[in-house]
Amino acid sequence: MKIIIGVHELANNVFSMHKALKKHGYDIESVVLKNQVKNHKFYSSNSYDHELETSSLFQTNKLLNKVAIILTKTLFFIKSLFKYDVFVYITDVTLLPLHMDWPILNLLNKRIIIFNCGSEVRQRQVQYMIDSNVYNFELFDGDTEQLKLYYQKGRSFQQTLRTQAWEEMFCDDIVSIRNQSTFQNKPCYVFKFPVEEIRNKVKLPNKIPLIIHAPSDRIFKGTKYVLEAIEMLKSSGATFHFELIENKPNDYVLERLNEADILIDQPGSWVARLAIEAMAASCATIGGNMQEYIDFEAPSPVIQFETDSKKLYEKLNKLVSDIDYRKQKMSECYDFWKDHYSEEAYSNFFRKILDKTAHQYQPIKNNRNLLLNFSETKWQRIAIKLLIKKRSSYKK
Repeated sequence: MKIIIGVHELANNVFSMHKALKKHGYDIESVVLKNQVKNHKFYSSNSYDHELETSSLFQTNKLLNKVAIILTKTLFFIKSLFKYDVFVYITDVTLLPLHMDWPILNLLNKRIIIFNCGSEVRQRQVQYMIDSNVYNFELFDGDTEQLKLYYQKGRSFQQTLRTQAWEEMFCDDIVSIRNQSTFQNKPCYVFKFPVEEIRNKVKLPNKIPLIIHAPSDRIFKGTKYVLEAIEMLKSSGATFHFELIENKPNDYVLERLNEADILIDQPGSWVARLAIEAMAASCATIGGNMQEYIDFEAPSPVIQFETDSKKLYEKLNKLVSDIDYRKQKMSECYDFWKDHYSEEAYSNFFRKILDKTAHQYQPIKNNRNLLLNFSETKWQRIAIKLLIKKRSSYKK
């Protein structure tokens, strides 16, 4: 069985997943657009099996280059039909325009696995209303300006609904997470990714703890609450070091995590890549941990980051002042990475996807009614009635 993974690099998933699976015996190759990775500050040092590019003759003209890119991707797709059995997509970016890879591959009985990474299927306005009203999770603590900016960066209702419906119609396996599965109709596998070993054992806590916060986006990462909590911690007389890391390469961040005791990641319902990297570095981690909502198969030791500066201060104060508690959390976080997000754990997870035995989460209870309640227009409600199934049962 030969596997191809691509096409769009995001959060280093193509590179890291390919590397982990290759290391553990899978016959797998990777494909990306060369211009996307070689001009990116985080991906430029990565290497991929196939880096698609157009001739320099076309690159001076935007229209010609766009046509050349489509033709290059199409040619690779045609060749891949005779070479690969399993097609793994990171995000909904495909080789052919309009996601036409999927119906063609489906018709040819190829296995299609898609890893959704967020906004390609998350309808931000509707998902926020569900999260805040049903699960009492306030991403921005009612800050209307931050919420407005968050909405503006998301895809439209039509785009996200179409993408989810198209995936469910043609893809064999969808790997996603509940807080982005706004229009989910079918069971999905819980998104996991591999993080390579940073250290080979749990580290001991520093006498004076080092706290790291490394936001890529201050609004989304809750930096406002972090800085306020750090000021409260300073005012309380606690002894600690704090480093705010911004606009630094990932290698630097990993180096500092290896020295740190505590990472403050971001508010949310589950962990993102930086949090898992911190756990691999044996850091006590503050981030997303709403296990019942996410329906992860095992309890997480992550300390929940709520959008409340005082609560964040209280959690930090306990970690800083109680070295035994900090040591326990550092150990638990390391073990969680090893059991669920190490390269070996990811390889086992991928095998279970292929065997269709990996843990799945179901659409949320009363999903159709919730979508109808929180949609904004009559046409949106008509689309929901047509595309989202009624359900009489629900499995958490």
